[in-house]
Amino acid sequence: MRPKKQIDVGQQDLFRNRLDQIINLDHPLSRLTKLIDWERLHKEFAPYYADIGRTGLPIRLMVGLNLLNISMLFLMKRSVRAGLKKTSRP
Repeated sequence: MRPKKQIDVGQQDLFRNRLDQIINLDHPLSRLTKLIDWERLHKEFAPYYADIGRTGLPIRLMVGLNLLNISMLFLMKRSVRAGLKKTSRP
């Protein structure tokens, strides 16, 4: 099932911190979210959600986690290559 749109009522919860108050907004991954056209991605992936069944996870969450996974794999491969270059030299 398609996830429901979250409506921002502008009211803060007394016992919860907002995410933008916790994370570093100058981090490259945080800045990347401003560059992504989330509405276009929502339109592209929405047809893959069923109309019945359990409510799906938000598309922004799934795409964001996938981008994070890809970036971490890239960093791991780069660090492994650097480690191999160091160990291969006498």
